[in-house]
Amino acid sequence: MSEGSLSARISDAPTDPIFGIVELHRVDARPHKINLAAGVYMDELGVTPILPSVRAVEERLLASTTSKLYMPISGDPAYLAAAKSLLFRTVDGAWGEIEPAAADRVQMIHTPGGTGAVRLAVDLVSRLRPGAEIWVGEPTWPNHTQIIESSRITARRHDWITDDARSLNTGALFDAIAAAKGGDAMILHGACHNPTGIDPTPEQWGEIAQQIAHRGILPILDFAYQGFGEGLVEDAASLRAFLATGCEVLVASSSSKNFALYNERVGSLAIIGADGAA
Repeated sequence: MSEGSLSARISDAPTDPIFGIVELHRVDARPHKINLAAGVYMDELGVTPILPSVRAVEERLLASTTSKLYMPISGDPAYLAAAKSLLFRTVDGAWGEIEPAAADRVQMIHTPGGTGAVRLAVDLVSRLRPGAEIWVGEPTWPNHTQIIESSRITARRHDWITDDARSLNTGALFDAIAAAKGGDAMILHGACHNPTGIDPTPEQWGEIAQQIAHRGILPILDFAYQGFGEGLVEDAASLRAFLATGCEVLVASSSSKNFALYNERVGSLAIIGADGAA
């Protein structure tokens, strides 16, 4: 094999730090071990079960599906309509009622999980906003910076929590917003911040959204845990704050956590235009 061949240049990727711990847990023979590595639901036996509601839907789909034809490029229309209803549901409205501010501004794309949605959002920034940098709070989900750097975009970091790790570092956040240039993007956790659990209040979200919109920064909401904080509707306070400004927003959502659909890799990217969606 020549040194210039493709095979000679390929080496094993480093072990993923999260799944590496999962594997160590699996082979550990100690009876009282506890797996705290992956953010998945497990019962008392360490099993991640299929939710009864999901099982019922699977049986219904098995009985009613008549074709395995290709989906449209944007994905399953039924899934996208349901995902849109979940994300943009009105505060007091019935299921399926959409926030008026989002009704004509949203396009939905089916993605391979929330991670795929974040990757697509970052790639859109790379393609449509050349020279943009993407700001992320520290600490954050490790894949955020990896995705940004793999898209050959500069990742700019700012503190998310105070030194005592007890509260949101609003000063550092607003300093970062002020330092960002128009056209930059900023990744924010829509709810249930990973890994700190420290979220802005609805009032703080309003101020954050106003400042970001004023500076011409593109917000990317990573919305992986909708429903795990205060509730499905309550957790969307971050999204409603940005909708109220009329600015463009990208929302990466996932069905992995709230429906326990981990291995299906079901997610979506919502592209919210400043006016009627193209």
